[in-house]
Amino acid sequence: MYPLDCEGIGEHCADSCHVELGRVRSVGFIDPCYDLDINSQESWDTGVLNGYITIVPQTNGQLEIAQLQGDGYGKRPQTNTVKEFTLTYHDPVFLGNYSFYNQASGQHKYKIFFRTSDAIYFSDTAVLITPNFTIENDLGQRIDWQVVLTWRSKSFPIVNTQLNADYLFAYSTCEP
Repeated sequence: MYPLDCEGIGEHCADSCHVELGRVRSVGFIDPCYDLDINSQESWDTGVLNGYITIVPQTNGQLEIAQLQGDGYGKRPQTNTVKEFTLTYHDPVFLGNYSFYNQASGQHKYKIFFRTSDAIYFSDTAVLITPNFTIENDLGQRIDWQVVLTWRSKSFPIVNTQLNADYLFAYSTCEP
């Protein structure tokens, strides 16, 4: 006999009044040396002002999630192991962020956060940062950064709908 997991899966919400809209609209990086309290505005302000939090305020992108599976045992043909996350975004500020992405390339120590229409999501593990760009043979084609962030976790990203996303992502390190 196999042991049973007797914990329920929780309550399902049937609220059809709110629809969360897509697009990864903004992205941010959290330095591993900073202990961010995601619910504290003061912690956010301190992190940004001291360079522990880097915000990319205007992006477009998407998140893809793949459930990885391993060998099954007993009567189970396979087991779920971890989820593999791939967040791909475009940053339109090319030359201004050249040094930033050159330094970030290959880093695997930062956790990230990103926003959709009304929620901010946080990775619970560090991500691999892979920036790239393409120069098209087109006089009118803009060059932008194409950044891929990958990580693995057993859990979906932590979601927070209580933070003021417009305030958080209004930070800019670019000087006019």
